[in-house]
Amino acid sequence: MPVCDLDKRAPVGKKVMGLDVVVWWDNNENAWKVFDDMCPHRLAPLSEGRIDEWGRLQCVYHGWYFGGSGDGKLIPQAPLDGPPVHSFQKACVGVYPSTVQNEIVWFWPNTDPQYKDILTKKKPPYIPELDDPSFTFQMFHMGEISTKATSKGALDLYMYSSEPGYWSHVVNCSSCKVAYKSFSALKVSLQLFSIASVAIVAATKHGTISVHARNALAVAAILCFMGSKWLSHFIYKKLPFS
Repeated sequence: MPVCDLDKRAPVGKKVMGLDVVVWWDNNENAWKVFDDMCPHRLAPLSEGRIDEWGRLQCVYHGWYFGGSGDGKLIPQAPLDGPPVHSFQKACVGVYPSTVQNEIVWFWPNTDPQYKDILTKKKPPYIPELDDPSFTFQMFHMGEISTKATSKGALDLYMYSSEPGYWSHVVNCSSCKVAYKSFSALKVSLQLFSIASVAIVAATKHGTISVHARNALAVAAILCFMGSKWLSHFIYKKLPFS
């Protein structure tokens, strides 16, 4: 996730590799944090919450507070003389190990505590061109990464998801939404035309239309059906709405 797409003042919800995550700036540790976008209380999205004046992530529904380690900091409804909130696992949020490199937030896609220090052993791929001001670049889809220098001083950055059926590009990308709706509408139109053509050929009596016209409608129906199937496959493979 590019840092330029994030906001230090508010949590941001993203769907990456099929995972619903919330990315937020921890003022206490001066670091980006990646959590499960789900409050452990009533499973409400934490991305709809806020970051309070003490740098805690607060759920908008019942006001639970969480620290940068995913630990519960405060439950407003809990008795003040009760046990510490962080001592209850059910009052904690799943945390994805994360780091920033090349102005991109990277995270390990597993909240299991055994991966807490995974980024000390496995580093994201380093691309020196991204830190070189003489290069310009564009970002397309997030995930596994490869680069291609298109000309001197220019770089195309392609980031692909390793999970089949998904681009890990965020679902709230406006261009992807437009493409998805357009291709889906075209797919449905092809299917409807195919069905209508078959119905016309079947319902029309011999002699009402010429043999050439009947054959043309039959061929068009087959081509439209094949086109709709190809579009379905294309949407599944290339867009993050599988």
